Amino acid sequence: MQKNRNVMLDVMRGLAGLAVPMMHLREGFGWTGDFCGHTYFAVEFYILLMAYMFGSAYDRRWSEGMGVLDFAKRRLRRMHILVLSGFVLSMAVWGLQLAGFAWAGKSHMEGPVGMQLWWVVAALLMLPAFGNSLIAPLNACSWTLYYQYLGNILYAAGVRRFSKTALAAASALSALTAVVFVFHPDLNALLGVNCEYFAHLARRTYTLQGGWGMNDMQITSGFVRLGFPLFFGLLLFRTGWRIRLPKHLATPLVAGLFVALMYTPATGVFHPWKADAVLNGVFDLSVMFFFMPIMLLVAVGSESYGGRFAKVAAFFGRLSFPVYMSHYMFMSIHRHYVKTYSGNLPDWGNYLVFAGEYFAILLVGYCVMRFWEKVQSPGSAICGRTSCNDGGGFS
Repeated sequence: MQKNRNVMLDVMRGLAGLAVPMMHLREGFGWTGDFCGHTYFAVEFYILLMAYMFGSAYDRRWSEGMGVLDFAKRRLRRMHILVLSGFVLSMAVWGLQLAGFAWAGKSHMEGPVGMQLWWVVAALLMLPAFGNSLIAPLNACSWTLYYQYLGNILYAAGVRRFSKTALAAASALSALTAVVFVFHPDLNALLGVNCEYFAHLARRTYTLQGGWGMNDMQITSGFVRLGFPLFFGLLLFRTGWRIRLPKHLATPLVAGLFVALMYTPATGVFHPWKADAVLNGVFDLSVMFFFMPIMLLVAVGSESYGGRFAKVAAFFGRLSFPVYMSHYMFMSIHRHYVKTYSGNLPDWGNYLVFAGEYFAILLVGYCVMRFWEKVQSPGSAICGRTSCNDGGGFS
């Protein structure tokens, strides 16, 4: 385990990375709202942590002479290995689908051959898959990486030069944009205009969810979910704020609150797809503006348990990103099973299938993690003499 790992950040990384595939399996079964109702908060957490790590891992290096090209190389070596791993696994499943294996399910890659080839190239180079309804049809879950890559570009291009005042102003403006987006007022009526974009905005629901698609509201959602965590995460590092709590209080508080927020049921007043769920909008914005930053400040400011607990936390922290990037290509197989066979099994049988699939996803993610760590270790062909790990975890 690395000496500079933060145990509580590893706890949050692990909880977030393990919850997302659980949510996607749940959705495949149609068990909407029963559990994992708000695991989409993992996106805001990962971007907030990424921005904080920008300051921690790179602010000093810019002043010591690190250039944009060196930064780009470091980040590509850090992030693109798992993009390639997800690409290979996605291509393998798509190949089974093209070969006619019905159990491999239905692909998002349906279209003219020329467009399919373009989508493959786009997935390899992390470019938006223009011509498809998804930003990343080959490995749909990697849409978050597109916005993380954009966050890296923005940081290197200019955000790193922002003063604390500029970061505070950018955070406030991003927060205001998020409020308008979540509560979607009728701007056409308010401004006396007739804008199609405003009309689309007015038809949204009270949630931060979105970002994986290529239409106007999906792209807006991606930018909204990137903006505030990017600026505010870097601001938190620059201010040096910490919340110091005793470890016997800090560790269970951070872990318990993180689980409670992500696993809040998406039913009743919290249902994010109901047009009248105003409380869900309040809940989403409260998590992004308040609870996630508070948990981050407690995590970086408080001592945590060491020993075996720290080793387990580090393991699941390292596992989170590989699981996240390698699991979604198997959802087409999962959906085929649900559509074809799940109705013939009792509930307990489907619960066993759910558990078996989840274990298989973790096993694949573990294999990807081991490969990833070997490639990024000191002395490897990609990283050279030093490790590629600049910040740890999903950053």
